This record gives sequence, structure tokens and C-alpha cells, in this order.
Amino acid sequence: MFFSMTRINRIGTIICYMVIIAIAMFVSACTRDKLPETTIPPSVQTALIDRTTVLAKISEQDKPTATDMAMQNRKVFRVMFSERGGGVLYTAQRGETVRVVHNGTAGMPAGMIDQIVITPDGLHYAYSSLIDGKWRMVINGVVGVESLEVDDPVFSPNGKHIAYQVKRGSKWYMAIDDNINEGCSYYCSTPVFSGVSPIIAYIEVPKGQATHRLILSDLMFNKAKVLGSIASPIFTNWDNSRIAVISAEDNKHRVLEFGFNNPDDVQAGPLFDRISDIIYGPDGKTLAYVGEQLGSRFLFFEGREESIPDGELMGPPVIRSDNKGVGIIMSVNERWFLHEGFIKNGTTRKSYDEIEGLVYRHDGKAHAYAARKGDKWFIVVNGNEGPPFDRVVGPQFSFDNKKIVYRVRQGGERFVVVADAKGKTIKRHESFEMVFPPVFTADGKSVAYGVKDGNELIWKVEEL
Repeated sequence: MFFSMTRINRIGTIICYMVIIAIAMFVSACTRDKLPETTIPPSVQTALIDRTTVLAKISEQDKPTATDMAMQNRKVFRVMFSERGGGVLYTAQRGETVRVVHNGTAGMPAGMIDQIVITPDGLHYAYSSLIDGKWRMVINGVVGVESLEVDDPVFSPNGKHIAYQVKRGSKWYMAIDDNINEGCSYYCSTPVFSGVSPIIAYIEVPKGQATHRLILSDLMFNKAKVLGSIASPIFTNWDNSRIAVISAEDNKHRVLEFGFNNPDDVQAGPLFDRISDIIYGPDGKTLAYVGEQLGSRFLFFEGREESIPDGELMGPPVIRSDNKGVGIIMSVNERWFLHEGFIKNGTTRKSYDEIEGLVYRHDGKAHAYAARKGDKWFIVVNGNEGPPFDRVVGPQFSFDNKKIVYRVRQGGERFVVVADAKGKTIKRHESFEMVFPPVFTADGKSVAYGVKDGNELIWKVEEL
């Protein structure tokens, strides 16, 4: 998992990345729980991925029009389910104002609502809201610290803390709960909470300088360690226990990688002219990225380098689950294909008009992605093509590696498809107005996902 840097329209064009990294041991502690409480119906106080449950009903006054539904990407009407099915929220237009409704309870009216986040368990939520002409962060229905503008809300992994950027006057600050730091000289990037310690990391963009600084701080802003200037966003693994950045040295770049709990133990990669597309593997330790040297491109993985064939890279690398190779989608002459680095004969012969959503089976011995020919999309599993649809997204392998689950749009209907290991359809689930990304239940025998069915927002659980 990785996090973006600042919004371009916030900071303007930033050039000339340089870095000098000096790492020192950093230890801090913070045990506060300052988030305002939120009232949750008893039926959704825990994750509900093991049974179908109606989480909320859209009231008649909040019912979206057909135009609202069609304009969802323009934020007229939005629905967001928590990852584990413990909660749902939606935006509701009422006259000249808009509200966030969480598990059926409407929040305060606002002139506009922008960024919205909800914790995986669905118990906490936050959103940026235009109130009386000023942007404020609203957390569980309570207005956060005073501000003119706010940006990039992020919850801690345990859901007990929230961090976001705050603008006061002409200066930006980092806020955690109801505390703010001393300010950034120009801007603070999207924050990243450690998943293993009470530490937060963010990039500070100094005003009038070309170099950036990586800051590690305790959650009270009592102790902070500047680890140095960097030339990239922050990249973390799936549990936010490890962190990677790109440093610049004499017009060269290298990757620096370390654990949140031990930031002085830095693993430094080789120098390249340019580095991009850093990604952690499923094990949370393995790292891969693309490096460029003297006009040639390389995949760097597990201390090894391998040349990348000619073509345009169409997305970041994906590390195989068995750590034996790295897959990357590429394009030549508008034909897209899969290239697997560090694998003998690692370029697939089949090519398509478009490919997305590359995933590997849990044992690494098979891959799947969504592909397009003309105006039709289908699933591809190790070269085997599934049936065509108007749109296919988000393929996932089941825990036992015997099935593939993905979402489909066909003729205005939206539904989930379960396929076998060769992409052949086993089951087509019921269709709904809206279908959200599926997850597997803990026992791996069922798939769960959010749907909008008329006025009901339902967490659906279906056996594979």
C-alpha cells in the first residue's frame, strides 16, 4: 500500500528533488483516544461479513434522482461501505445543503462535502465539509479543529485517531485528533500512521526550497524526528509496519527502506538515474520497483535486477505471492500484455486492447486480470478467457485458490460473478443498482459486499 503526496493544486509544481538522509533512533508513546463517540445501532456494532444485513435505509427525502445516480462521480450522490461491512454512509442533498448519513443517522447540513473516509469496521467516519464559508473536518458528526481549509483525512489502523492537514491563515498544519503541530513551512503531505507503534509519518514541503523532509512524530507532537530530505511520496506495506522512500544523491536516486519501529536500520538500494513504482509484496517485507539507468529500464526485486522489454509501463509492478517473480502490465503499439520479471519466458503471448487489475493466486502459480477487446471486457485466468460483459473489475482469488470472484456491469445491471480456476462462470449473483468491492469471509466459504437495492443499503453475504 502506498500514499500520494500533496495535491498538485495545493502546492504548485515542485521540482529538483534532492535528499540527504540521516536516520536516528526514534521512540515515542501516545495512548490517548480522543475521537468523539458515535452512536451505532446494536445490529452493526461489529463487523458483519458473515451474514446479510440491512445497514441503512435511504429516506424518501434523501432518495437520489436518476440524475443524481448518473452523476455519482461528480459527488452529487455517493455511497461508501466499510471494508468489513460494519457500517455504511451516503451523501444526501436537501434543498441547498448536503449531509452525510451514517448508518441511517444524518449529520449536520453543509454547503458542500468533499473527502469522505470510513474505518474498516464502519464505526468511525470523517469528511471535509464547507460550513459557513470555511472548510472544516467533521469527525463522527463533531466538527474538528478550527480551520480555513482541510485536506486528506486518514484514520489510524485501530480507528482511534485521525490525522489531516489544516490551513490557518497562509500556513498549513498537521492535525491529529484535536492537536496540531507547529506548522509546515509550506505544506504537509498525506499522513501515514504506523501500524505497529504510536508514530505518524508525513512529508513536509518547505516553502521556497526544492528538497522535502520526511517527519516521524509521536501522536501528541511532543517529539518529532526529521529523517532527511526525500524525492518521493511515502510507500508502506499492507500493515504499515515498514516504510520506503526515494533519496537523491548527486543527481542519482536510491530507495531507502526501514521499519517504523527501527528507523535507524536503513536498507539502501542501488543508485539509478530514476526510480518509480515502488510496491511491497503480500508478505509485507519484499520490495520491487522500476529503475532507469542510462536510458535502460530495470525491475529491481529481492536484490536482483532484470531488464524490462520495450514498451510502456501501464501500472505498478505486482509481486507474485510465492515471491518468485514480478508481474507488470505493458503496452506496445496500443496492445497490452503481461510481462513477468525473473520468470523464464515471462512475457505472455496474448495481447489485448486494455488490461487492468492484475492479481496472483495465493500460491503464486496462477494469475488473473480483466481484459478488453473492442467494447467488451472479460476475465483472463492464466490465458483462459471468461465470458464477455460491458465491464469487468476487481478479480480476486478465493482462499483455497479454486475460484475467482469479480464484479460485472452488463446492460445496466451490476452483479458479482464466481468463476472456476479457468475463468468459467460457476455462479452469477443477483443484480443490484450498485455493487461494491467484495471481500471473503473469515472461513473463506462466502463472499461479502455492499449493495444498493432500492432504498436499502445492504451488506450481502453469499456462499461461493
